[in-house]
Amino acid sequence: MSRNNIFGPLTNLQGVPRSIRDFHAKWFDTYLCDVEREAGYDPRYYSRESNYVLVNLLTGRVADVSPAIIIVTRGANRAPEKSGRSYDLALDVGIAHITSGYEGDGAREVAGAFAAATAGMLLQRRTLDGAMDGALLVASWDDVRLDDLPAEEQMSRAIVRLEFTIFAKDIIDPSGGPAVPIPPPDPTLDPGNWPTVADPQVSPDPRLPTEGVKQ
Repeated sequence: MSRNNIFGPLTNLQGVPRSIRDFHAKWFDTYLCDVEREAGYDPRYYSRESNYVLVNLLTGRVADVSPAIIIVTRGANRAPEKSGRSYDLALDVGIAHITSGYEGDGAREVAGAFAAATAGMLLQRRTLDGAMDGALLVASWDDVRLDDLPAEEQMSRAIVRLEFTIFAKDIIDPSGGPAVPIPPPDPTLDPGNWPTVADPQVSPDPRLPTEGVKQ
């Protein structure tokens, strides 16, 4: 993000799912260990082996990946909101865990534990540890759903989906940008803090009286 020059913030929203993935990978083991302790299991009772998948839509084909942690970013759930000089965006974000187990309800039990760990970390660490220069904030937990999936090689499978609203703050500052009508000769150079308005050019009109006017 370019926050300290004339352009102000110009945020690539693809950074959001990557930041959520990195945050989740950082804290998942810690929170899941506590979920396991509360359930009476030794820490790391459940397998942590999962692939992270980043998508814009959760489809049946994506759900075939197992085990997996799927981060779904569908876009904004409302119009961008003006906040001060810049815009904020409320994003629909889903985190789905696809789990498997040998016992009848084993996959559902694992999915429930994974959901508890994920909800805990996102609601207790709502800034995602300052991800994207502090631009992200978990605003609300909106939904959770647990469903069975078709069994695979005599193993039960389940999917739990958690839905959140995450604010991406200071996305774009409409008052930023170059004031002059032509691009810089070398756009690869950081422009720094250029003036936000063009320097005024004032030329006296010789037809006007100058008496009493300070030159």
